[in-house]
Amino acid sequence: MTLDLVLSKFGPLGKGARERLQQEVQRQLIEEAFIGRIQETYGMDLNRYSSSNFGRMSYGTTLLFMDLLDKSFSRAGVTLPPDPTVLETGVGTWNYVEGIYNFVKVNSGSDTVKIHGIEYYDNPENSRVKNRISGLGGVTYSHMDFFSMPVSEEYDLVVANHPLATEVVYNHWDIPYRPLEEFWSRAINMLKPGGVLFATGYLYNEGASAFNSFPKQERISNGKYESPVATINGINMFGVKGFDNNIVMMARKAA
Repeated sequence: MTLDLVLSKFGPLGKGARERLQQEVQRQLIEEAFIGRIQETYGMDLNRYSSSNFGRMSYGTTLLFMDLLDKSFSRAGVTLPPDPTVLETGVGTWNYVEGIYNFVKVNSGSDTVKIHGIEYYDNPENSRVKNRISGLGGVTYSHMDFFSMPVSEEYDLVVANHPLATEVVYNHWDIPYRPLEEFWSRAINMLKPGGVLFATGYLYNEGASAFNSFPKQERISNGKYESPVATINGINMFGVKGFDNNIVMMARKAA
């Protein structure tokens, strides 16, 4: 449906009213086109998301994460191998888990994937995460310290969304401080030859620290991601602390 066709249904309008209506219709058309593109490419099970504010926010965040991954991997020219193994650190509530699951399956062209999410901070939300991964074959979750994991070349992809960057933030969460350089080095060493490290950071927070410390020798891409839509299902995505206005970094281990 075109913008002019939609506007024609409202009859004569004053200039101000027409401009406001035009902006709203344009916003809705952009939102519908964005959702349609992601759904067509990656698909989503809408039954996984409730109509609550958190459910709608999770749905929007999942769409943005798939779009972010899609654009970043395309820009870097990266395709995951068949039947990939993936580790994501610091998953928090993992309310976007379907996003990484769908993306990895489509990007690798595989029906079989292994994705393990870990979270250091133990909280009541952990039990809900296990409900969220229900039905996503090959996805597992555990409460674990990344730095206690054995270092072996096990993963095709390691994902680190918004890693803690400063000692102040570590202290806030009562987590032993580790410099980002140590975090990145460990992540690289856990990749298989040719494996990819993918990371995001809030531009207004730890993004600069993440970018400056990110492995330079293995780096293959970096850029900025901004939400292409203002709202999704009535949720202001610019106001959600998620993937809008993120710095994105990718590194590849030598084959």
